[in-house]
Amino acid sequence: MTWENIKTLVLVILIGISLLLTFVLWNSPSYNQLTNSSSNSDTVIDEVNLGGGKGVKGTIIEPHHIIFHVNGGYYGFNHPADKQTLYQSMDNWEATDFTVEEAEDEPQDASMVELVFPDAVPATFLSSLFQVNEDVDFPSWSFRQLFISFIPEQQSLKLTIPSIDGRAQATAIVSDADHYNHLWEKLNGLDKDVFRTYLPLEESPYPVYVPEGEIELSGKSVTFNNIDPELLVNVLFTNPSAVSQSYSPEAREVYFTDGQRGLRIFEDGSKMEFVDPYSEDGSTVSPSQLLNDSIYHINGHDGWTDEYHLVAIQPNQQSIRYKMYHDGYPVFNSSNLATIEQVWGSQQLVEYHRPLFKLRDVLSEGSVQLPSGTEVLSYLRNNPDFDLENVQQLYVGYHLNYQSSNQYIELEPAWYMNYNNNFRQLPLDQFQSNEGSD
Repeated sequence: MTWENIKTLVLVILIGISLLLTFVLWNSPSYNQLTNSSSNSDTVIDEVNLGGGKGVKGTIIEPHHIIFHVNGGYYGFNHPADKQTLYQSMDNWEATDFTVEEAEDEPQDASMVELVFPDAVPATFLSSLFQVNEDVDFPSWSFRQLFISFIPEQQSLKLTIPSIDGRAQATAIVSDADHYNHLWEKLNGLDKDVFRTYLPLEESPYPVYVPEGEIELSGKSVTFNNIDPELLVNVLFTNPSAVSQSYSPEAREVYFTDGQRGLRIFEDGSKMEFVDPYSEDGSTVSPSQLLNDSIYHINGHDGWTDEYHLVAIQPNQQSIRYKMYHDGYPVFNSSNLATIEQVWGSQQLVEYHRPLFKLRDVLSEGSVQLPSGTEVLSYLRNNPDFDLENVQQLYVGYHLNYQSSNQYIELEPAWYMNYNNNFRQLPLDQFQSNEGSD
């Protein structure tokens, strides 16, 4: 054998050894752990997609009602879609002359428009609702109502935003004849196909309105897609490769943990609960910062899997809650299957509760007749179990019934009440006994 042949043989052997070592390395547990760990970068986590979308304040925060005040009467939209169309058009309003001053009495103009939000909203949100071109220093307080008055001689609109504690108010001017005329025409036309009469619950210190006449809403059966909980592992744990998984046959629950944080998937995979019990306690942040942190976090994994709107910010608990909506109507469920809730501490996520499904196609639907707002107010006024000062809001919406075995969800029309920060379904079978009472 010549020297050249020997070199060739040695080279072939070395190449073979190299290929063998590469194969062993690729299939070793330590290599897999290393690559999984290195994949836990911000870039990869940002690519996690729950199948939803990204939200902005202007769509996540919406008024529960837009009420038109006309000569002592109250009028609102028949259908949520019309309310949303008007509200979204306000994004084009340019607000100027923004001032903050001591509170005065609420506007009592014969003709004006009132926006009622489900809960207190940070005043900084006004920069997302309107075009504010000035260098405005927004106040730190929150608001629940926004009044729009008409200035005929200037063909301008005046915005009045009272603080939630009633001590201060902000005002601004929208100097645009087109916006003025558009809103004025709606207020003076009140097309019966678009508007209906609303009634106030005057005994409540909160702005509570209900539609006066009969209410017809479609009950539905809707299919859904489940969300893979493994996706949340990549979102919620800093080192997913260190996370272990266990299963409880008794509770039929799956539990993920890295020794500190825990992610519980409930028995039928319908919802999740994430808790970081060892996160640092820190000073509370403002409602505005809490809202920003929460939206940014959920946007990071496309977590708005259905229509969700803000319903509560509790700065003392550093918690924020969003409610599912369907066709513009709020959705309720006693097992929190229609709610996204987060708790924060030191700008770090402490708790995260959410459904693990996304609504898809309507299988069937049928019209359901609900009691009128008149009947609802009569029921509450004649029921000694309720203190009307604690009624914070009344809702026409849906009760969500999760059918995991049949892979569909029932959306049943219902009346709900926010009573002392707790949502209660009103018992429809009791309304007949109150019919005709004052």
